[in-house]
Amino acid sequence: MSDIRMDRSSPTTGEGGTSGTIALLVLVVAYGVLPLFLPEPSTITAAGMWKSDLGKWVVTTVMVLVVVAWEGRSPGSIGLRRPRLKEAGIGLAVGAGWLVLFWMVKTVLLEPAGLSVVGATQRAFLSLAPLQRISIVLTAAVTEEIIFRGILMQRVEELTGSSWLAVAATVLLFVGGHGAHFGLVVNAFQAVVTVVFALLYLWRRDLTSLVTLHAVIDGWALLVVPALGL
Repeated sequence: MSDIRMDRSSPTTGEGGTSGTIALLVLVVAYGVLPLFLPEPSTITAAGMWKSDLGKWVVTTVMVLVVVAWEGRSPGSIGLRRPRLKEAGIGLAVGAGWLVLFWMVKTVLLEPAGLSVVGATQRAFLSLAPLQRISIVLTAAVTEEIIFRGILMQRVEELTGSSWLAVAATVLLFVGGHGAHFGLVVNAFQAVVTVVFALLYLWRRDLTSLVTLHAVIDGWALLVVPALGL
């Protein structure tokens, strides 16, 4: 997969060079392992989630500033580009395909075996007000795609020359960080869908499609399903 196209539209690294990139990756790793030390889902509160969402936006903004001010590169070097309908459409199409596949596996395999696809964290989220769940969906879609795909994958690939290592890095860090509170079945689905996210990023190099896909999946679970009583 190392022959998948690199982001040739991005400027080369500025004066910050490798030091800025290493600092950026350290921040990403620290952010990725932080959920392992957070409280159990049973302690999730409305006030705590508002603070969590705000913190994610602050951390993401700091990382983008590192890209621009320290590395000396443009936001395009991490896939942050002007939104285009084509990219949003691709995200919607992939998201719809994933939801159909998810429903088939859930209905045909998991439910007959008595396995639940709703983890403790999702149940805690569903107890929150709709406006807060909308904030959770949008915050995760934007901040996590910037951090775990745009920054982590792009920089690992540039440093190592390997797309496979970039995919492995995002799966390990993203699923590992989420793994503490979501349950085995949900984690298995997360591992598979994280590979889908990674491949989509390698194909498009544009976070619009990734953010759209992320919002479709989380929005379905936290907004559409409870609204329809599914």
